[in-house]
Amino acid sequence: MADPLSVVASIVGIAGAGIQLSTTLYTYAETAFYADKSLQDIARDVSLTSSVLGQLGELIKQDKQAKLCSENALKTADEAVTGCRAVFTEIDTALQKSLKKTGDGKAAVSKLQRLKWPLVEPKMKLLQGNLDRLKSTLLLMLNVLAYAKKLKEE
Repeated sequence: MADPLSVVASIVGIAGAGIQLSTTLYTYAETAFYADKSLQDIARDVSLTSSVLGQLGELIKQDKQAKLCSENALKTADEAVTGCRAVFTEIDTALQKSLKKTGDGKAAVSKLQRLKWPLVEPKMKLLQGNLDRLKSTLLLMLNVLAYAKKLKEE
């Protein structure tokens, strides 16, 4: 049986990682020559997914007494979180390849990487699509649990 607390901890952890990643993406979008609009879209999707993860984690955490989450629901949530973690990691890896550290420890985009963005963009779009599907699953779960909670309260 999936432990709700470990699922919540996993959800909260990946939501935090997503927020950090979206901040990095927004920063990169400001400095990359060709990447601004598409990276802002990806950053927004990462941020929204992180927000949904946070809301779902909070709802599952509050579910101790009502027992609205079935074992299957917790397993699905855990699989979606694992998928989000994988997508976030792939996005971050692709991003880190494009960034280089400056003398003061900050990340910067090299001129060469600015020009390479059109080659990286298709992979990022694929990852964005994967993230969108995972976000849809999470939103559906969030809505079903919120509806079940509302019915239980009535």
